[in-house]
Amino acid sequence: MDALIDRTEERRQLRRLTEKSGHHLAILYGRRRIGKTYLLSHMWDEIPVFYYLASDTTPEFNRRDFIRELAEFCDDQAMVGPEELPSWRFVFRELFRCHEDRPMIVVIDEFQYLLGGDDDIRSQLVAVWDRLQRNNSLLVVLSGSAVTTMRELDGPQAALYGRVQWKRHLRPFDYWYTAEMVPFTDFRQQATAYGVFGGTPEYLSTIDGELHFRKNVITQCLSPRGQVRNLVETMIDQERGLRKIGLYRAILTSIARGRTTLSEISDVVGIPKGTGLRRKVQNLESLGFIVGRRNFEAPQNAPFRYHLADPALRFNRAVVQSLRNELETTPADAIWDEHIIPRLQSHMGHVFEEIVAQAYLRLQNARALPPVSEWSSWEGLDRSRQSVEIDIVARLTDKTMLTGAIKWNRHPVNASLYQDHLRDLHRLADSGQGWARQTLENGAPLLFVAAGGFDDSFHRVISTADTEVWTWTLDDIYSSDAAGGPNVTTA
Repeated sequence: MDALIDRTEERRQLRRLTEKSGHHLAILYGRRRIGKTYLLSHMWDEIPVFYYLASDTTPEFNRRDFIRELAEFCDDQAMVGPEELPSWRFVFRELFRCHEDRPMIVVIDEFQYLLGGDDDIRSQLVAVWDRLQRNNSLLVVLSGSAVTTMRELDGPQAALYGRVQWKRHLRPFDYWYTAEMVPFTDFRQQATAYGVFGGTPEYLSTIDGELHFRKNVITQCLSPRGQVRNLVETMIDQERGLRKIGLYRAILTSIARGRTTLSEISDVVGIPKGTGLRRKVQNLESLGFIVGRRNFEAPQNAPFRYHLADPALRFNRAVVQSLRNELETTPADAIWDEHIIPRLQSHMGHVFEEIVAQAYLRLQNARALPPVSEWSSWEGLDRSRQSVEIDIVARLTDKTMLTGAIKWNRHPVNASLYQDHLRDLHRLADSGQGWARQTLENGAPLLFVAAGGFDDSFHRVISTADTEVWTWTLDDIYSSDAAGGPNVTTA
């Protein structure tokens, strides 16, 4: 892609720093292939940029390579000599003297690879930084994919504490920006592309606009040689600092298979439900691989249920891994209708619920929707031990409630969707769920979202409702009203 998609705030804020005099330090971090390098290499044309990409080798090797590239950038080969390897302090002094007569930008990418060794780059940077005097603007951006390491660079006990003026965790695209990056114009295909490829720019860049949507999925995500399949299946392996990768992989697989509480995960992976397992789950959550959820207004001691946060990872575990043997021996085209489509439809039902949550925030201003303080759902048993699921349970900022249902349908839904939802609210109210009783008593608004639309019976029944009812289809979710909203993902 030649043009940057989204990242508007990041670009605006970084550019603002370059317009200020003095020296400024920034940190940008996020998972691999999320677009950090692309963003930083397409930001500036008019200002000299020293860009260094560290490699996964020793800090000393990177320092020697850094000096060589710096000498070329500054046109001063005297920096590179036969003498002993200079310290990082010397390197930074030389770097910050370069282009002193005009603004300059320094980008150190994959910064985590420079950490360690005998010459701590962080303390050496601070030693030069605190004594630096420069009239022209200098912006130094430290970027990296080791999320935990980068996030803690300016922590209270860290050398850079109090010196970082800008910090951002770059996240995947939401459904809207995913649609901007794919070549499909059909809204259902755009939504499914988000469900299959997720919002990771590099995965989306593999889609070939000359091929049918199905062929793209087969080639990139289902084939044992598929690029996206390989990237997704090795996603956790590429996280530095995680020990016992096999155990992390087992945790992700158990969650994908529906074992979502700590107790259930413990049973599957075969380790006690103690501090060790809890810490590993928390690591996965902080890295954006999983997200913990509770039912709306669940008590504080209720166990979290964990879900895979990245749609591409979920598709891989829910569809690809469940058909691993078949995909090794049978062309995906031959099993597409019978085996892949049913699993894909089930997978998309959950993804569509996330798309709706993102769409509400995007549509909020344009459609004057009431602000939400908490967006959730509810799943469990009523007092008769019958299962109940409510797709949307949201507390609005004025303390009223919003509830509703979401369907990933192809054919228009009928009035039973509305009637079943009200019946379920009554069942939960009778079972002691206060939020359900509040919803019914106060005539709270209702939101129904159906990808395939609503039939006449549905519209007739809501026309007599004594509360406000909103109905959305894919046309609403992908309407121009959503264009100005924020990029919102949980991954």
